[in-house]
Amino acid sequence: MPEGKDKRSATAAFVAAVLLLTLFPSAAGAGGASTSAPGRTWPSARESGATPILIERALDRRDISRFRADLYLAYAFADPARVPQRFRSEVPWDGTLPLLGLRRRVTEMDRGAQRARLSDLLEAGTAATTCGSVSAPASSTTSSHFLIHSSASIGGGLNIDDYVTSLETSWTHQVDTFGWAAPPLHPNAGSKYHVIVTDLGSGLYGFVTDSGTYAGTNGNNPNTPWAETEATATCMALNDDYSGFPSTPQNSLDSTTAHEFNHSIQFGYGAFAGSNSPDEAFIEGGATWMEDEVFDGANDNYFYLWPDFDESMGSYSASPYPYWITFRGMTERYGTGTSGGGEEVMQDFWENVSKKTHSGLDAMDDALVNQGANLADAFHAYAIAVKFSRPCGGSYVLPYCFEEGENYVASAGVPSTDQHGGTIGSVGESFSGFVPDNYALSWVALPGGSTPYGVTLRNSSAGGQLRATIACDTGAQIQRSEMPAVVGPGGSTARASFDPTGCASVVAVITNQSQTEADPESSKARSFAVQTTIPSTDESPPSTPAMSSLDLFGTQNPIPISWTASSDPESGVESYVVQQSVAPPKQPLGPWQAFSSVISTSDKARARPGYTYCFRVAAINGAALTSEWSAERCTAMPLDDRALDASPGWSRDSGSAHYR
Repeated sequence: MPEGKDKRSATAAFVAAVLLLTLFPSAAGAGGASTSAPGRTWPSARESGATPILIERALDRRDISRFRADLYLAYAFADPARVPQRFRSEVPWDGTLPLLGLRRRVTEMDRGAQRARLSDLLEAGTAATTCGSVSAPASSTTSSHFLIHSSASIGGGLNIDDYVTSLETSWTHQVDTFGWAAPPLHPNAGSKYHVIVTDLGSGLYGFVTDSGTYAGTNGNNPNTPWAETEATATCMALNDDYSGFPSTPQNSLDSTTAHEFNHSIQFGYGAFAGSNSPDEAFIEGGATWMEDEVFDGANDNYFYLWPDFDESMGSYSASPYPYWITFRGMTERYGTGTSGGGEEVMQDFWENVSKKTHSGLDAMDDALVNQGANLADAFHAYAIAVKFSRPCGGSYVLPYCFEEGENYVASAGVPSTDQHGGTIGSVGESFSGFVPDNYALSWVALPGGSTPYGVTLRNSSAGGQLRATIACDTGAQIQRSEMPAVVGPGGSTARASFDPTGCASVVAVITNQSQTEADPESSKARSFAVQTTIPSTDESPPSTPAMSSLDLFGTQNPIPISWTASSDPESGVESYVVQQSVAPPKQPLGPWQAFSSVISTSDKARARPGYTYCFRVAAINGAALTSEWSAERCTAMPLDDRALDASPGWSRDSGSAHYR
């Protein structure tokens, strides 16, 4: 596996990120209703592709030029009959990011015949490209929040009232109930959000665009209390016939309105422009996640399973749509479909992006901190839950299960350990693998039986922060044995004895919580090894190390921590494990959590202003025995004065000698 994996170029990513949403045959929906269109069997994502994917693959093979690829994509929007036969596909697709990327590439082209040809296709005033008025619309319908122009006929057994109800439900849930900021409206649209229902061909669900008669203004969104600079007014196009899509026409319509309206809100937050724009996994994965929040029974996103677990959240370059299950796994514990539940995490993420207070991984971490968690913990819990995908109930409890886990497995099967990790068949054997920085995961299946054995995780790379839990599915619950420490470069952590008795399945769940940047361009793959061992006869743990004192208030970031060396005459000292307890501002200290594992007697800890940190350390010997924990040492990182309100008479000053 390569040491690093770069993101795709910006121009290619918007098209190549589009994924087919049809992965597997029909699955049972809510209440036992079928979610799949009758008589259709949908191919695996790895075996086929939607029209934009087929075009991009041909470009990657250099079968066609960039211009020819863009021309065919423009045909797919404006005149599907002109798409060459080899690029036509029945696999459905969403058009928001492909159209946005195509428009940006056209804008960046040199003036000439090729640019003019593409511009003519995109700016012809047709609904399929600019979201302008339908030519001679059969009807114009006004609802509480929408102005809808529809074509002469609506297929699939639906009518215009079904479209109105679906759109208004999407608005009510996302804006009125959840409290997300309504999208800004273009002056030409009056006081309504403009929607066109028209013939988009046999595979295009719909799209949101910032171009056309009713879209395109940039600046501040009046529906937020803060000032954006890149908020954009948009309009929406919906297909007038959802027959032949993987879900029933009604479920396809409902999933599309929830998904596309969330894109409208994202545009209104200024998410598609500027340096703070999130990666496609957040944009498309987040909109797909919203489908469940608004229309829990539609379940069209069952056809988007599973994501590429080998890629990191921070630089995810595979199809972004299946990444919705990651957000589901991290937010479901807070409640679904209700105000202040899991939606609050995603809402806080987008507000961070809009305000530019945080970006990327930092924005998601901050949103989870608001719920009393953090990104490292939430992602690790999700990595355990998604491996087994057990339905919640009995002793299967959140966050280590999914409310609809049974249906996920019926649709897509259990995620494969061997495709995203490996297997250790017998005690004494080991497995070596890779897991990238910036929140990725790997699974290693461990031996079953009734004989205890030792488990050691080694980080054999020059970076990464590897965290592991031995997860045992008993058939009634997920039992968890967390490894003592998070493993830094060259370090190891061990559990001297794990008893697999009663486990139907045992898996070492490994996540890499090393964050190199808020929005990294690439994530290096870090090598690791999991070793199983017969328990040692050494029964004496090493001596207890002593943690060095810390200043009551520290100003160094990261915080330097150190301790005295331990001794062990029988097996020798193998490594040191550090735990930390953290208190956010005005809150008590949290539980002890694994922080790091190192072979030296010092480490560093990133700190946030206003937070209090306590540390303790223990030594591990060659027999995987752990010493007693040292006495704890604590320090606090002062807030920057800019986070405080100044009372009358005080003024602010700055200088190199001042804190922060």
